[in-house]
Amino acid sequence: MKIAFIGSHSTGKTEMVHQTISWFIRNSKDYAVVNEAARLYPGGINENATIFSQGAIFFTHLRDECAAAYNGHQNIICDRGVDNKLYAERVRDRLERRLTEEEAILMEQITRTAEEWQHTYTFQFLLQINPFWGVPKAIAERSDDLEFWRDMNQRALEYSEENKAGNIYVLEPIKEKGPGVYLPQVMEIVRAKFPGKFTER
Repeated sequence: MKIAFIGSHSTGKTEMVHQTISWFIRNSKDYAVVNEAARLYPGGINENATIFSQGAIFFTHLRDECAAAYNGHQNIICDRGVDNKLYAERVRDRLERRLTEEEAILMEQITRTAEEWQHTYTFQFLLQINPFWGVPKAIAERSDDLEFWRDMNQRALEYSEENKAGNIYVLEPIKEKGPGVYLPQVMEIVRAKFPGKFTER
């Protein structure tokens, strides 16, 4: 099983990774975690990203997914997935010039890889902007630019509508804020696909 939590920043993805890990532990399930590659990237990210920086982040993340599978883990929990491509697309869409040949080649590689790779996930859980939680704060690598935040949220929703793998589940916003608020939705969906395998809540 491979699970990816996707969506704009400051929507609760990393917290859901941690809560899902705890749920797997309670059910004595093997797991590996693929952390968000952008957190360690030394170059431009968010509003300062380039197609090359986003390409590096995109393919680094996929490399880490491959490493987790190669190491024999049956369950892989990802903080992001191929939704990293949406950030490269945003850079492309906002350029006031034509792509260079190198940029065009890289964008094509990202697009084609994402189209194929999306089928490798058992579940892609999309966390959208929660209107009950307020706006993001600039902490560490997070951006507090509201236009950027909302644009990426919209792109994620459009990606879910265009998804051809049939494995995206858009989680409903929860008014309460705190650890695990989305976990009941995740548990219900996973249990429906794998009945009897997760008995502990």
